[in-house]
Amino acid sequence: MKLVRENINEKFSDQSDPIADMNIGTLNHIKEDMKKIGYTETDYDVMDDYTIVLHNRRWKNEQTAEIQLKYMPEEKSLFVTSILDLQHRSASHPNIQAGKDQSEEMEEYVQEAIDNGISDKEIVRLMKEFGTDNQIRQLTITLAKLTRPKKEIKFQNEYNRYVFIGYTDKVPVVVNGKKYFEDKFKCEKMMKIDRYNKGDMSNIFMMKIRADAQYKHSGHQGESGVYMVDIPKDMMDEKYYNEIPEEYRYIIEKYKKKI
Repeated sequence: MKLVRENINEKFSDQSDPIADMNIGTLNHIKEDMKKIGYTETDYDVMDDYTIVLHNRRWKNEQTAEIQLKYMPEEKSLFVTSILDLQHRSASHPNIQAGKDQSEEMEEYVQEAIDNGISDKEIVRLMKEFGTDNQIRQLTITLAKLTRPKKEIKFQNEYNRYVFIGYTDKVPVVVNGKKYFEDKFKCEKMMKIDRYNKGDMSNIFMMKIRADAQYKHSGHQGESGVYMVDIPKDMMDEKYYNEIPEEYRYIIEKYKKKI
């Protein structure tokens, strides 16, 4: 009776896989490792490059991460390791979790991943697999910044974006000794924002809530809302303006866009 094969390609039956039958090959090692920590083959998918994707993100733990990192390509492992390290440092210092330095680090890691040939789609998938909700939200902004066209980079290097709550108000005007009131567009404060800064984006959201509460739902009859305008840096470059500069009023009123 023949008990062993003479070569790896010889099958015991038409249905058998010689690699699987002999328990060799990367895919079978992955299955064995996952089985040891309690996962069945229906709990995950294995991509062509041996990246392991769990069917439920909540199953992620140190054991699964260790196995996933063990088999995925080096460039992906480098990116994921950087993201996990960022999480651990954030947990140790929660007060800087959403800080500027960590956003800058995230940008460095994403840029490195792009330079290593990882696609935008795969970067997003890896982040959804291993990142926190906060990191996933930051990634959307970071990718938008790093993948923008050169034309847009040039424009943003030359122009500042200001966001403000704008509204019409009645202002007194004296003509021939008589006092009249006319509509004038005003603002609460003009704030220069970085469209790739999550904190600035959060401020815009809060401004919209305030504008709705103070003007829209208060029966205000004139124009009101949150607006943005792009102004050349050599004209306006302060972080804040408490009112619309009169010398640039025409430009601001003409080119403002409601958000």
